[in-house]
Amino acid sequence: MSNECPAASLLITNNPRTSPFFTLTPVSTNLVFSAVISLAIVGVAVRRPPLADEPARTDVAPAPTKAAPVPAASLRGSETILVVEDQEEVRNLTCRVLRDRGYAVLNAANGTAALQLAEAHSGPIHLLVTDVIMPGMSGREMSLNLAQARPETKVLYLSGYPDESIVRHGVLEPGIAFLQKPFSAEALVRRVREVLDTRDSA
Repeated sequence: MSNECPAASLLITNNPRTSPFFTLTPVSTNLVFSAVISLAIVGVAVRRPPLADEPARTDVAPAPTKAAPVPAASLRGSETILVVEDQEEVRNLTCRVLRDRGYAVLNAANGTAALQLAEAHSGPIHLLVTDVIMPGMSGREMSLNLAQARPETKVLYLSGYPDESIVRHGVLEPGIAFLQKPFSAEALVRRVREVLDTRDSA
């Protein structure tokens, strides 16, 4: 099975482990994201059973995170991004948005697969975009393991869980890049570009 992202036209499904996403007919990516966000704002949510030792999601998904302004012309890129997300529909959508902006995208469904893929990949991986809470290895644990072999790879964490869950995984520490779900296509590409353009501290 290829680790390159398919150009999926059907996006997020109404899945008992996914909130607040629903099946949509093929339309533009921005429209799909907008529909997802609108459902979240009016309080439509599907409860996702918590993973072991994790609190349940809140009834209403948080509003999309607002990224700092970035000129629209600079939102494209050619870097290689590794997307790690256990929900296939969310992963495919994220990959599609990034590929449409010119990025080379690799994808994995969990932390173990991501580390294996990174080891097999001969070129650079400029950015890791990963869900925080996944079955098995968490996104935080996986990123720390990846950093041992690829210290230059930057990381952007994604999550739809409440803040207290994210704090437990050390993701809200100062200097860590984070984007709250649900988010728009524009918010995603803006945050990705911001993280890629951030200079490493000396």
